[in-house]
Amino acid sequence: MKTWTMGVVAIAAIIAAASPAAAAQHDHGAGGGDAALCAEAQPAVTQTLNAAMARLEAARQSNGATAMRAAIDEFQVALLALKTLLAPCAAPEPAGAPQAAAATSPSAAAPLAITFRPQGDPSAGSNTFEVTVQDMANQPVTDADVSVAFFMAAVPAMKMPAMRNEVKLAHNAAGLYRGPGTIMMAGAWEVTVTVARAGARVSKQFGLVAK
Repeated sequence: MKTWTMGVVAIAAIIAAASPAAAAQHDHGAGGGDAALCAEAQPAVTQTLNAAMARLEAARQSNGATAMRAAIDEFQVALLALKTLLAPCAAPEPAGAPQAAAATSPSAAAPLAITFRPQGDPSAGSNTFEVTVQDMANQPVTDADVSVAFFMAAVPAMKMPAMRNEVKLAHNAAGLYRGPGTIMMAGAWEVTVTVARAGARVSKQFGLVAK
């Protein structure tokens, strides 16, 4: 169990060091990704990491195998949340790099610029969400079907199953799609926005932390 703990702490240290480095890189215009979303994600990254480390330390102090296993399970969930939250900080694929097969289906789609945001601070319960879609000429896309899927991984230690919810957004004006949706509980969620247009589908992932 000590080996498990050391490994988890090492992972946490890497993430803690990489997170501000990514933000600083974006501040200097390097690395790609969405600098604004990356900067917005930093407080949530810190909060998630601190909470997971505190839970792990409490389990270590208890010196109980059951508590430690539960803490590790919860830390794995936190790592998934951190991966989602840090997604905007990732550099874009180099020109000419192969795209993931799941990115477009059933046929290759024209590149689209997709943004996602909740109205106000997201919280458990009913919320309003907005997605903007533009083509590569920065022209609004007004004829797409837009859906937003929310996913939270299962937490076996808490006997909590995986949760998923999907909402469809209607076109409002000038490439802006808006609509109500429910966040099932507070916590870190993976958000997948899917835009279907002209027989093709394009998806982009975001992170969201609900209070």
